[in-house]
Amino acid sequence: MASRLITLTTDFGLVDSYVAAMKGVILSISPGCQIIDISHDIEPQNIQQAGFVLASVVGYYPEGTIHVAVVDPGVGTARALLAVEMDGHIYLAPDNGLLGVLYEKRSISKICKIENKSLYMPDVSRTFHGRDILAPVAGHLANGLPLDEVGSEVTKYNKGDFVHPIISPDAIRGSIVYRDHFGNLMTNISKNDLESFDPVLVEVQTGYTKIKGLCQSYSDVEKGELLCLIGSAGYLEIAQREGSASDKLRFPIGTEVEVTLKASS
Repeated sequence: MASRLITLTTDFGLVDSYVAAMKGVILSISPGCQIIDISHDIEPQNIQQAGFVLASVVGYYPEGTIHVAVVDPGVGTARALLAVEMDGHIYLAPDNGLLGVLYEKRSISKICKIENKSLYMPDVSRTFHGRDILAPVAGHLANGLPLDEVGSEVTKYNKGDFVHPIISPDAIRGSIVYRDHFGNLMTNISKNDLESFDPVLVEVQTGYTKIKGLCQSYSDVEKGELLCLIGSAGYLEIAQREGSASDKLRFPIGTEVEVTLKASS
C-alpha cells in the first residue's frame, strides 16, 4: 500500500512547537505517511484566508490525500469537527466555514462529524484540538480507517461566508483576501470573472490607488511600479515589480477592490 499524503494548513506559525506536535502525533500513529506543509502563516483566526489558500492548491494533490486545516477561533466550544470526503480527498477541519469555498468548487461525497473518542489522544486539551483530535484521526485514516468510523454522517454544516465579488456588465467589486510572502495582494476576483473584460481597458481601484490595464507578467512594468495581473492561482492580484505591494499600499485583508472598464481613447 502506497504511503498516504497528509497536508497541514494552520495559523500556528513556525516559531512555536504547535506544528511539530501535530506532526509527532500523526507520525506516531502512521509512521509511513508523508506530511506536506501547505501554509502555517495564515493570519490568526482568518478562516476565509485559510479556505482560499487550501482551495488554491488541493487540485495539485493526488486522490487519497488527507488535508488537515486548523484555523479555529471556536476551539473548546460546541462547534463540531468534520471529516469531509470531496472528489477523492479527505478534509479534516472545524465546522466553522473554513471549507466553504471548497464545498462550492468540489463534489461532496460524505460529511462525518468527528466523535469517535477512541481515536483521540488520551488527554484532550480544550485549546489544541488540532493536536489531540484532528492529528490522530488523520493518522488513523492514513492507516486505512474507513471514514464512517470517525463518527456519524451529517447533512447540516457551516457552508461558510466566503465573500464573492459583485459582478455587473461594466464593473466588479471584490476584496483582498490574502497577501503572499512576496507582498502580492490576492483578491477574490477570478480569471473567469474577468473573461468579458478587455484587459487593456480595465482599471483596478483600491483605496485611492488606481492601476490601468492587466499585465501578462511582472516584467511588463518598470521596477517599483504597481501592476495587476492574473496570478498563478487564477485570481486577480495587485503586485509591485521587485517590491511588495502590501508594504507600499498597507491595505488590510478585506479592503475593497473595484475593477471597471474604461472607454478606449
